[in-house]
Amino acid sequence: MKVKKALSVLAFVALILLSEVAVSCDLCSIYVGIRPDDYKNSFGMVHRYRSFARDYQATIPITTLDKHGAQYSTEPYSLEEVYNSYDLWFKYFLNPRVQIDASMSFSDNYLGKNDSMTNSISGPGDLLILSKYQVYNSKLCNDTSDWIKRFTVGAGIKLPTGTYNKTYLNYPVTSTTKGITYGDPETILDPHLQSGSGSVDFILMMEGILMIQNIGINTNMSYKINTTNKNNFRFANRFNFNPSLFYVKQFKEVRLMPTIGAAYERSNRDKDNGVDYIASGGETLFGNFGLTLFYKKISIGTTYFTPLLETLYDNQLNNQMRLISELNYYF
Repeated sequence: MKVKKALSVLAFVALILLSEVAVSCDLCSIYVGIRPDDYKNSFGMVHRYRSFARDYQATIPITTLDKHGAQYSTEPYSLEEVYNSYDLWFKYFLNPRVQIDASMSFSDNYLGKNDSMTNSISGPGDLLILSKYQVYNSKLCNDTSDWIKRFTVGAGIKLPTGTYNKTYLNYPVTSTTKGITYGDPETILDPHLQSGSGSVDFILMMEGILMIQNIGINTNMSYKINTTNKNNFRFANRFNFNPSLFYVKQFKEVRLMPTIGAAYERSNRDKDNGVDYIASGGETLFGNFGLTLFYKKISIGTTYFTPLLETLYDNQLNNQMRLISELNYYF
């Protein structure tokens, strides 16, 4: 009997690990948190903060081709992008196996140079609707082992309700010994700074949880299939795999759940009018740790991400820290 239980656990772990090949999730627009409760409906808000930065050394002249255009300077300078997204989301169980998730976001993103904000774009984001089905749940399958096992698959659609055509002015600057010369202003439409993508996109996902007593492992993955928007711009399909270890500790009416894990992201270059978009695509591996507090019908938590390894195409800004904070109400 013990052998059968061990084989069952090993098979479940293998299923979780092998599913990495098939599906994934885009951390930029999908957040799937760990929940120790199986069937609690909930709604809440998630704040996602992401930052990118890079320092440039000056030469005479300097021409640094990046997605923000050429930069000219005889002095060292730094560029920074910061993305703030505020997501309102809702989770509802139609029955013990079928769950519907929906989220709507508002973004406030900006581009900075030398620690000063130069341009800002904000607005409503895209509507995401996701349907999940629990293929296996030990509580529903008369599983008498000590392990809690759950395996979920899902699919969804992202609708282009967000803004995606906001522009900003870029002033090319040439710095010489005779002073500073400003070029003619350029109108820049940066698709990456927008709140929405302007396209109908599709999501496939898998999630697995394996838990015994107070400790467990959670993996969530999805593959986001992007289409071309009206500007003939297409974001590359995006892959992400997120395994995490978690521990649940009960203190009377309060539960604490610390987590530690990793997040792997990968995509090819985006396409602009069918041509590779410069400074896009690559892969990054993040390490993360977080803490969630549950009290009665409320939970509050935060997760911090730091890049460990990255290989980015062309001349992109490097990943910096990411922070996800959430507040939820269960009913």
